[in-house]
Amino acid sequence: METIEEFTSVFTSDSVAPKDPSMVMRQATENGKIFDPNVNAFIDKPDDFGFMDTVGAFREEGASLVEIAARQRAVDNEYDPEFRFDDRVMKTYFDDTPEEFHDYMFGAESEGSLKQMMEQVSQTQHNQKIMGENFGDSPVLTVVAALSAGMLTEENLAISLIPVAGWGMSGVKGLGTVGKSLGTLSNAVNKATKGKTKLGTMGKMGVFAGTQGGLESLYASNVLPDYTINDVLLDTAFSAGFSGAMGSVVHRYAKSADELREHEKGVAVLSGGDIKDPDIQMSLEAPQPVHAPQRIDEIDSPEQGKTIIGTNWISNLLSEGAALRGSKNPLVRNLSRILVQDNRVNNKSSTNIQSTSSIQTRITRSARAKLARVHRPNFNKWRQNTKYGRLSVRAHEEFEGLVTRAVRNDSVYADSPKEIQLAADNAREVFKDLLDQKKRYRVIGAKETQYDRNYVPTQWDSGKLRAVVKEHGGTKVSKVFGQSVAAKNGWDLAFSVRLSRLFIQKVSSLDTGVTANRLEDILEDSTALRKFLVDEGMTEAEIDVGMGAKMASSKGNRRVPDTNMRQRLDMDYETKFTVDGLTMSVSEMLNNNMSDVVQSYAFKSGRHIGFARNGIDGDGMDTMEAVIEKINKYGADNGIDPLETADDITIVRKLIQGLQGSELIEDTSLGLKKNKTKGLQMGRNLTYLAYSGYFGMMSVIETANIIAYGGLGVIFKVAPQYKDWIKAARNGEVSNNDMQNIIDATGLGTHGLTGSASTRMDEIGGMVEHMDPYWQKARQVQGVISGLTPVTDFLQRFNAAVMRQKWMDGDIPKAMRQDTGITDAMYDRIQVQIKRHGDGKRVMGYDKWDDVEAQDAFTNHVSIEVRNNVQETDLGATNSVLRGQIGSTIGQFLSFAVASQEQQFARMNRRAVNGMGVEAAYVVIGQMLIASLVTTARTQVSSEGRSDQREYLEKHLDPSSIVENMVGYTGAFGVMGMITQLPDKFQRGWGSGLVANPLAGYLDGLGHLAHGMFSEGKMTEQEYRSVIHMFPIINQAYTKAGLNAIAAELGD
Repeated sequence: METIEEFTSVFTSDSVAPKDPSMVMRQATENGKIFDPNVNAFIDKPDDFGFMDTVGAFREEGASLVEIAARQRAVDNEYDPEFRFDDRVMKTYFDDTPEEFHDYMFGAESEGSLKQMMEQVSQTQHNQKIMGENFGDSPVLTVVAALSAGMLTEENLAISLIPVAGWGMSGVKGLGTVGKSLGTLSNAVNKATKGKTKLGTMGKMGVFAGTQGGLESLYASNVLPDYTINDVLLDTAFSAGFSGAMGSVVHRYAKSADELREHEKGVAVLSGGDIKDPDIQMSLEAPQPVHAPQRIDEIDSPEQGKTIIGTNWISNLLSEGAALRGSKNPLVRNLSRILVQDNRVNNKSSTNIQSTSSIQTRITRSARAKLARVHRPNFNKWRQNTKYGRLSVRAHEEFEGLVTRAVRNDSVYADSPKEIQLAADNAREVFKDLLDQKKRYRVIGAKETQYDRNYVPTQWDSGKLRAVVKEHGGTKVSKVFGQSVAAKNGWDLAFSVRLSRLFIQKVSSLDTGVTANRLEDILEDSTALRKFLVDEGMTEAEIDVGMGAKMASSKGNRRVPDTNMRQRLDMDYETKFTVDGLTMSVSEMLNNNMSDVVQSYAFKSGRHIGFARNGIDGDGMDTMEAVIEKINKYGADNGIDPLETADDITIVRKLIQGLQGSELIEDTSLGLKKNKTKGLQMGRNLTYLAYSGYFGMMSVIETANIIAYGGLGVIFKVAPQYKDWIKAARNGEVSNNDMQNIIDATGLGTHGLTGSASTRMDEIGGMVEHMDPYWQKARQVQGVISGLTPVTDFLQRFNAAVMRQKWMDGDIPKAMRQDTGITDAMYDRIQVQIKRHGDGKRVMGYDKWDDVEAQDAFTNHVSIEVRNNVQETDLGATNSVLRGQIGSTIGQFLSFAVASQEQQFARMNRRAVNGMGVEAAYVVIGQMLIASLVTTARTQVSSEGRSDQREYLEKHLDPSSIVENMVGYTGAFGVMGMITQLPDKFQRGWGSGLVANPLAGYLDGLGHLAHGMFSEGKMTEQEYRSVIHMFPIINQAYTKAGLNAIAAELGD
């Protein structure tokens, strides 16, 4: 291409160069050129390929055996003993031919056949151009063309007639051998798919199609110019799930499109490459500072992206984040993206914001993983020395309390066993790291806060407080608490006792809670304390007199940090106070479990960091209340209905509540009392233990996301590391230094280490309920034996390794970068760090990066991508009903399915129209393939041991049921998939699965039990199955046969 000033050089005709612009344009047109204003140059006019051109291209590139055979006949490979691959031949035929075709060309045995092979190379390149260019213009139409080419082939028709052909040809002279062979093949497949496997028609189809696809691709590898052994293996795998050549067509389609999409990678730096942007060059000279964030009214405010089939209204109904992104107020749209993750942004290639919810989840998971990696081995050693049993809950509680005391008190630390000291040292490092992160992003008050090695964040235990108050009375306890506050701070004793009474009433009114909640802020933040006291009836004057000092006013929008607040109210935990005969210390009213405390403090710190990183509640930044005032003002100034503004702000405050971890605490829906929620929590725990037996098996479906978005080339590179991922699931350690640091920074794949995977299906946004340690242990055990924990950890580590490799290769599609908050400039900065500290091949030197902002952006990017692929529900993808006590009980697992509308479906839609249509197609096809196999296997497992096994299989393996399950468990379909599961729920019952009401399943079991008790003990086999399904932990995929057999034996 040449610029318009050099137009004469673009003409290929012999005519005299024109002298005026009109002649320039006419001459260019005559020579097949067009002017592209985007590049200010004349370019070749693109070819106009039609639908049938695309179908033909796919047929010639592997879809049709007839076409492959025709191409084989086009090469007459006669042997020439004089032929050599000398310098002349190499220069003539190889130098200007892409290297990917060289292996094919080396198969020539004469120069004549080499020329014919070159014609085949040209034909393949032309076909790749057709497939790739048509995809860019119309992805959907190209997919239709690809599928048409794969299904409507001569051999597909023939393969469907194998049994008939075998029978018919057996009696035809000359064809008897062929007929007998085909008949034998048919009989062999029939035999193989009967008996114990019982895969029936679907199994036969898979065997036939896999065999057909494998044989065809093996044949194609000897004929087509760019077919390799990898293509053979992949085609065989795809064809086993889809009809013969159809699987290979999708694979071929992706290969050609990938080659024509290379220019979209936007690679700034590869090993040995150059940085073209001079502004980025300075990153090589000095570390980048952490830049001041934009204010909310300075951020670009894109409108919500549209989905391909117009389902925005569903998202807006189910997702509060989506509802805010549809607001008329641009400040509301911006605040939504700051609060919770936007998986849609818009369809105009805007770059997303790394939201507070995603940052909070990453920081919380990371802190727990860093703690557990040292905590766990030291606990095991300490437990062995103290003779506690392996599953002892008491041992865990005692160890956690000893570590907390050792951190708080150096004397206790000195007298503690080595295991306690090592765990305490590590906990201190975790707290210090969180403080450093808050300082880096200018969280208000962090700059002035000095690190204190004895600091342990306060976490009140409502259960302990209630027990003490019940035994000794609120007056005595308030006096002890108040005496501690007054002694530590020099405040008026009467004021301190009154403060303590109000605070204790507030905390002890809670029955169940979340480990990170606002109450902890009250005694560590002067503004929060003053606001609490005013809300409870104190006047500003009473507060000033009681504290003996002017503190930050709760009326203003500017938060004034009290830098000594944390130290002043970090009370004398261990000091004993005696009041009216009651002797106790403040520590007796606290949760002293170090793992809980770290979880709580990291959750709160993640919120503060996420806000400040995005320009809210940091030094020199607007407070959240100031932002809400700006929203009100913009609405009033621009004629937005005040009711709409009020609705927006209501949703904003609900999301803030979620980020504070106080939604479950403060939920009073349907008249629910705050101190009557423990029963609901117990019910959720019980139903989880009873109905989650298949979760590990169903999680395998998410593998499709990793393969589709990661790319097969990358998958093959990282696959040899799989042993590392399995090992890491046990102890959190991997041999690859990069991966270890990424895992520590993201917390990915550490659920088994921290015991948190048991909550993945019913947890939202990293928010974990503070539950009884016995229930917690039971859920951890269930997570392991159901397979959910090991599968989740394996897939997340697998995906993290894939993402690391893609960055090393410089192969991060722009749409993926934009989805996860990586701007073009930040992409360049990250690549600078990889080039500067890595070796260009296997090491990226993550722990040596000196651009900390780039390191954090990369870490958040990986965390967001992986937690969407191996889904962990983001706060904004659901709604306050599902996050509340009643909603989370009735629809316990429903939030996971609802969130897939945003985290799977909407994200896939956006990527499909922004250059990742191939990957989007792979996601759908891959999830459907795996879902069909997994749900069919689940049906087979569920049938074992039943007296009506044959009828059950016929009912649940009929074509309509297979399709319902295949679509229903394909997360890429979002809520549409969830709706298709409803018939399955009516047939199987409502207890298990993601679209389920475990409570209904449990009540159903109780109903059957009651019926049996009042009907002279006569119960049917089905009733016994329902009752057995109520029992926790025993209902696993691998125990199903035995449990069904028991029900069959007992039932009438």
